[in-house]
Amino acid sequence: KQTIIAAFSIIVTVILGLWAIVIAIRYNRNVKVTYAHENAIALTDDITQNFPNLNITYYGQTISENLVILKGYFINRGKKDISQEMVEQQITISLPDNYEWVECKVVESSPSLRASVTKIDKTKISFDTGLWKSKEYMKFEALAKVPVVIADSDHLTVIRPADRLRKSLSFTHRIADSAKI
Repeated sequence: KQTIIAAFSIIVTVILGLWAIVIAIRYNRNVKVTYAHENAIALTDDITQNFPNLNITYYGQTISENLVILKGYFINRGKKDISQEMVEQQITISLPDNYEWVECKVVESSPSLRASVTKIDKTKISFDTGLWKSKEYMKFEALAKVPVVIADSDHLTVIRPADRLRKSLSFTHRIADSAKI
């Protein structure tokens, strides 16, 4: 009887020990990049719909009904600075094929952070930060074309273009010791 209790105690100790190691490895990430959504505004739906004589232009052209401005932040909330050697692939925001990035820029960042954003192709933008110290941030703004969804009687609750853009964002990166954004 004592042998069974001793064996059971050893098995429980091993299982709990392995579980503790897995938890420690999984949740002890030193690098944590967070995306904070500030705002998404559909320029025609949210601004001009109540004022028929109000027009918004972009490079002299009246904007289409599917142009959305996205504002957001990336923050290094980890315990560790992110060096260029740790980054195999920069933070990238991808959109589905029927969406399109029009323009993007970093509008604000921590004083010593040299952040920039590049449009890779019509559906991807990529952020370069250089040395990104813990607790530093960057704010970006981007214009995107969102597919127009026409409401019919069966679908009375159409999701707003700004909400569709926000829900379609896909974040990828390859930064050492970091989890998903």
